[in-house]
Amino acid sequence: MTLTQTKAVVIPVYNSGSSDYLDTLVRRHSDLTTLIYGWQGKDSSKDPARMVTPGKLIQRQLVIPFLFSPAEQAVKTVTHAAACGLLVHNRTKEYDNLSSWLEMRRVERHASGKPHYGTGAGTLYVVAGGTALSTPIPYPDLTVVSTRTSLSPEKRHGYAIVWLPAELAHWFASARSTWHSQYSHTRGT
Repeated sequence: MTLTQTKAVVIPVYNSGSSDYLDTLVRRHSDLTTLIYGWQGKDSSKDPARMVTPGKLIQRQLVIPFLFSPAEQAVKTVTHAAACGLLVHNRTKEYDNLSSWLEMRRVERHASGKPHYGTGAGTLYVVAGGTALSTPIPYPDLTVVSTRTSLSPEKRHGYAIVWLPAELAHWFASARSTWHSQYSHTRGT
């Protein structure tokens, strides 16, 4: 597979019951949508995990591609993608300043029509330009940036930083533009 020089985040998305978050991202293609990361931890006495590396990456790339796979898949493939231009760690001043703005865009609200339950997230990230891939990408076809090896089909939790496949470059250019125009519009800049 031909790769770009753009780093991307691969992450499983946990759908809940009748709420399909990935389909919601596609329906909300032109709208900003907030997702959460870090609530999957089993030890509730610890703080939720944060997206540290993507947080650093977004400072350099400004908008980064997120590649999603349904968490419930038996054979891991990327089936959806969206562009992320804002990543906020919970319990920070930035989160405090943006919490109501982020809340109004929570995927749970738009997937099921109901507000979310709890704020046990370590990181909230905002995406736009969501799409369902016409051909899913198997995890082993993705190259992990740090090791230059294939992404393990056994990876079930957390995230991985991979090189964006060239076949998604055109989509990402369009999604990045969608993200910028929507963020500028909603933030009044």
